[in-house]
Amino acid sequence: METTKTLKMFIAGEWVDSQSGEFNVTSPVDGRVIYKVPRGTREDAKRAIDAAYEAKEEARRMPVYERAKLLHRVAQIISSRREELARQLSIEQGKPYATEALPEIDETAENFRIAAEDIKRLDGRIMPSRDPQKLILISYEPYGVFSVITPWNYPFLIPSEYIAPALAAGNTVVF
Repeated sequence: METTKTLKMFIAGEWVDSQSGEFNVTSPVDGRVIYKVPRGTREDAKRAIDAAYEAKEEARRMPVYERAKLLHRVAQIISSRREELARQLSIEQGKPYATEALPEIDETAENFRIAAEDIKRLDGRIMPSRDPQKLILISYEPYGVFSVITPWNYPFLIPSEYIAPALAAGNTVVF
């Protein structure tokens, strides 16, 4: 007999439960319960936001090439679990495995690779000034904390389009 997997929230580097319990996620394929997921509350969101604010200076100071290395590692993990993730996506969303689920997982990994490489090429600029004794320097700095809210129809791909570049640029993310 197969047991239903209970998922947790990832807050401040730890997998945690919600204070308000959980709810069932059912497959549109056959109606069976495939997961129990945390019923996130306002307090859970506040904990995640507070943790992201606490981590933002560390993320900001992380060297670009270290961020790129981490993003490449995320892409590698996604790629190494490609079939498993696509299978789960197909069961959860009812997406055709070969034509939609696998490509979504592949594109998600690619978004992390692209962000990892793009951040290495992002450089500042020097602009001329009317005063010949001055130079105008333009540099790019992290914003801080990003909140990412996306639709449900591409649950891996769409979030990766926001999360990967935000992390690459040295921001923290609440998703």
